[in-house]
Amino acid sequence: MVCLDTDILVSLLRGDPQATAYIRRLESRGETAYTTPVNAHELFLGGWRSERREANLREIASLLGDLSILDFDLEASFYTGRIASKLLAEGHQIGTGDTLVAGIALRHGQPITTRNTRHFARVPELRIEAW
Repeated sequence: MVCLDTDILVSLLRGDPQATAYIRRLESRGETAYTTPVNAHELFLGGWRSERREANLREIASLLGDLSILDFDLEASFYTGRIASKLLAEGHQIGTGDTLVAGIALRHGQPITTRNTRHFARVPELRIEAW
């Protein structure tokens, strides 16, 4: 199981062959792809702001309909708060969205699949799979 970050989801929506190949590799290994409510929010925000609003919102809903969404629950909130507190103390913030995604992934014991390794690498216990 892997948690897909927004960057790979956007690439899938755009038909990026590298993103598609990555998903095929996951499927061939029998792995399940997940994402978070935060990533879904980011996609829908982009869809609502786009010039092709209706078409993009349909494509986003279809993509997300094929994925499981990891819960943002009390335990994920605990992880998110811990991450944010530690990063603030160190002066290494990664942004609220990435902090929430990292907390959700940690709570569910999932690695993050992303190209944004620079930000997520600031969360030492988080496993990252670059695509």
